[in-house]
Amino acid sequence: MARKSLGAVLPSWGQDHPESKVSLKVPLADQVTFKVGGLAKALVEVGNEADLEDLLALVRKNNWRYFLLGGGSNVLFDDKGFDGLVIRLGGQFTISQIQGATLNVGAGAKTPAIVKLAQDNGLTGLEHLFGLPGTIGGAVFGNAGSQKGAICQVLTGLRIMEPDGLFSDLTEEDFEFGYRRLKLKAPKPIIVSAQLSLAKDSVTSIVKRSQEIAYIRKKQPKGPNAGCIFKNPVFEGRQISAGFLIEMTGLKGFALGGAMISPEHANFIVNVNKASSLDIILLMEEMRRKVFDRFGLELEPEIRLPSWRD
Repeated sequence: MARKSLGAVLPSWGQDHPESKVSLKVPLADQVTFKVGGLAKALVEVGNEADLEDLLALVRKNNWRYFLLGGGSNVLFDDKGFDGLVIRLGGQFTISQIQGATLNVGAGAKTPAIVKLAQDNGLTGLEHLFGLPGTIGGAVFGNAGSQKGAICQVLTGLRIMEPDGLFSDLTEEDFEFGYRRLKLKAPKPIIVSAQLSLAKDSVTSIVKRSQEIAYIRKKQPKGPNAGCIFKNPVFEGRQISAGFLIEMTGLKGFALGGAMISPEHANFIVNVNKASSLDIILLMEEMRRKVFDRFGLELEPEIRLPSWRD
């Protein structure tokens, strides 16, 4: 059977799946915090598990490329756009439920809203996420947190969709965390919900710890950016700040086109004047080259870089 185009199939699919929203030729710069990127052929905000199952079956049938987008806070799209389908989880995937000290959260739920929900209900364990944008699914995928802790410390369950379209409920034995990453046995899974096992505490104590994290993040650069560009490398068994290494090369404040390495934090690139994706990529290459030349350490991107076309 011949492969069908996204534009030819998705509008009618959307009519048959009213809880999901289909958009064609979507400006990706509007979907990410970097404010950079061309057009995606299509974006579907999926409203429930049945629709997600049907949509991924359609993707497999037509061999479409797809990219799962959370809050868009750590993504750099190409100026050419994305030659495929961008999927975002909405509707059912944004719902959260509290059972005692356990928080069951849809992967599409906004991280700031979930952090506040836990705080308001006297549940501690998510303070490390205070001030972070994005979604819970993205936070789990990237093991988000602060220097003092990460979401892996409270994650006790996951529900995922595997590439074959089957849903699986995972426990702690089924996943493994590393620095800013989640490792699962299934390749390219879609996280649909997370179980967070928190603890009871006074709201006052939780707010105090959150404010300590907020004070640290207050020093981070303003303006369109994607957070830390590179992961902290490991040298002789310990992590070294990527920002410190980049700063030692003298690159703070260095600019190319409309992009600049922040004068406040050298591991941030800020879109200061309608930066192109190429401006940012070239800056990243310069940061990596100078750090390697001086320290012999390879910097690994923390942000995601979906190409226009493989």
